[in-house]
Amino acid sequence: MPWCDRHATLEGTIRRGVTPRGGGTVLAPAGAVPAPPSEAATTGPGPNPWRGDLHRGLPVVFRGLAPGSLVRLFTLTGREVVSLRESGGAASWNLSTGGGALVASAVYLYVIAGPGGKRVRGILAVIR
Repeated sequence: MPWCDRHATLEGTIRRGVTPRGGGTVLAPAGAVPAPPSEAATTGPGPNPWRGDLHRGLPVVFRGLAPGSLVRLFTLTGREVVSLRESGGAASWNLSTGGGALVASAVYLYVIAGPGGKRVRGILAVIR
């Protein structure tokens, strides 16, 4: 269960953490060690979310990919939008389908398949 201000008296001393989007402060027990970044955080897309008012003309880039990785993007209904091959540790998506049509504003699912069957899954938002 996440820590919050009302639980500050539990477990004695606390250490202030990040401020969540909804406001307030997330608290953690004293001496807590932050979790290392997940593999999805180090191999995921950027920018995420992609916003038309800020990122127009820029692709979404998946960085930190192992050689031979394949990135597949899907709609929430499971329809494949596009497949991207790793090149130089990254894969770039121009926000179009495999057929060349621009994608709509939506949340997309991605699966990064690396060597040895290793998979990383995540979500990507596109706001036109």
